[in-house]
Amino acid sequence: MKFKTTLFFFIILHAFFSCTENEKEVTRLNHKIYQLQQKAKQHTNDSLGYYISQLKPLLKTLQNQPDSLLATQEFLLGNYFNSIHKDSAIYHYNQAVLHTKGSINKETTYFFSLAHYYKKNGDYLNSISILDKLEELVNSTDYENLAHINNQKQSIYKRLKNYKSSLVYNKKAIRYFVLAKDTSQLVNSLIFQSNLKYHYLNDKKEAYYLLDSVLTIPTSNQKHYNILKNQIYQCYGIFNFYDKNYTASYTNYAKALRYLNQPKTRSDSIGLANTYANIAEVCTVLKKYNLSKKYSDSVSLYSNVLSENLRKFHLQNKLQLAYDTRQDFSTIATEFDNLYQFINTTYEQRIDKELIALKEANKKEKELLIANQKATLDNYKLRKNQLLLFGVLGLIGLGILAGFLYYRQKQLKHEKDEIFMQQRLFRAQMNPHFTSNILYSIQNLIKEDSTKANKYLVKFSRLLRLNLENSMQDFTAIEKEIEVVAKYLDLQQLRYPNTFDYNIKTIDIDEEFMHIPPMLIQPFVENAIKHGFKNITYKGQIDITLSVKNNFVFCEIIDNGIGLQVTKNDKSHTSASTLLIKKLVKKLTHTEVEISNKPTSEGSGTVVQFYIPYRDGM
Repeated sequence: MKFKTTLFFFIILHAFFSCTENEKEVTRLNHKIYQLQQKAKQHTNDSLGYYISQLKPLLKTLQNQPDSLLATQEFLLGNYFNSIHKDSAIYHYNQAVLHTKGSINKETTYFFSLAHYYKKNGDYLNSISILDKLEELVNSTDYENLAHINNQKQSIYKRLKNYKSSLVYNKKAIRYFVLAKDTSQLVNSLIFQSNLKYHYLNDKKEAYYLLDSVLTIPTSNQKHYNILKNQIYQCYGIFNFYDKNYTASYTNYAKALRYLNQPKTRSDSIGLANTYANIAEVCTVLKKYNLSKKYSDSVSLYSNVLSENLRKFHLQNKLQLAYDTRQDFSTIATEFDNLYQFINTTYEQRIDKELIALKEANKKEKELLIANQKATLDNYKLRKNQLLLFGVLGLIGLGILAGFLYYRQKQLKHEKDEIFMQQRLFRAQMNPHFTSNILYSIQNLIKEDSTKANKYLVKFSRLLRLNLENSMQDFTAIEKEIEVVAKYLDLQQLRYPNTFDYNIKTIDIDEEFMHIPPMLIQPFVENAIKHGFKNITYKGQIDITLSVKNNFVFCEIIDNGIGLQVTKNDKSHTSASTLLIKKLVKKLTHTEVEISNKPTSEGSGTVVQFYIPYRDGM
């Protein structure tokens, strides 16, 4: 009996000390994981990947893993995959948010990271949804986070072109920045509101008043002081420039420059390059050509950090300066070539990006199919007694899914075909052969009539710019499309003097507010010139009429050329761009492009008729 009692107490003591040792081991393990996670937060890329690989086996050894450690681990994984540009980052950011429970403190970073990822990828609604959820969770006195939440919302609504909502959240952000005593962010928000009111809400007086008030706000941080002063005077300069007060604009740009003369970071360099580009533009307008060249050359020093828009702005400034200073033809041609190359590169990058997006969408569709098939299989194993019922339901589900995937695949193919179609159409419309011919014609004209040559040079420059602007949009104002066609015809008249005249008229068309897809009219006009007027002994005439018919813009192009009967056997008469337009018109309007000879009594010639979809007030 005594032996049994001793054995019982020994077992109890052993169990007690074993539990104590286990608790110590769990505490030690938790502490080690926490320390590794803190180190990982301070590193990126390769180092971050190393720490994550060290954390993974440690987390697996814990039977009951704390939500805080799991949330941190998922956040670190999100950061890692985001740094190497992998889509799985969004999954881990979502998991980090899901594991966040209880009070919100450092976990706000998880929400902001997920919202920013959605915003970066154009998913604005999900971004706003995450920010709304975070706003519900944070304490009502957490002014700093509340300010940043509304600051993000103002930016998203501006991208959505909902400027009134953007202003509402901007004012909320300002109120919270005041309560948080964050002067630098307060100034940024006031500058944002000033730009919003000037450019989008047509309240210029209030925009200037806001900038005046920002100048009176004190700040103790010298670096922030210099950056903010630069931004304020930049805004003054831009507003002055749009108001055509060029002298004041130059003065304010010069003030902005004084506050950002020694860039220490990439963002500082971009700010300085932007200031140089603005000064170069206003100096050209003020005919201070030497200064304009000096600042334009300074922009070139930062070419490795220029954004796409800033690079385009810089090239246009250089082209304008070359033209205004009447530099020799080779210099102007070089600047034209630089701008043209930039247009092509930008357009190709946009197409590549859209194709990559289509490819990723395709990949996700396949992953969805695999996931659904696996789910169906698991469901089958769990419910053997209902095999027949769930088998039938599974087949029906797969049939619906396959139909959906087939429809989606077909839709993606149509979208990809349309992208390729627009790309080929743009290249066919403004090809290097046409560009070089026009430049050669202008070069010859310079020797005969320099004033006339300058006139055509301006038209060609405007044509290039309009083509760049139109090629980046799905719809363009009818007045811009007419201007493109008119300038194209003027330049063709330069190439073929005294060959033809033209007339463009509209009937019941609001040219400024009605918008149509760009680049649809010019190829048919080009056909008339190249083939319709080939070897004619009389002066050609092209009449273009645009009117509203059957809820479309009806386009009619009539020429008095040799007609279809003569040209149909001409093997050279194969226009890729007109074939592309026929396909595009068929897709957009479900009607055909009609091309026929003029009625016999009206003489020879060709009539082209087709419908174009339009939108109002874009």
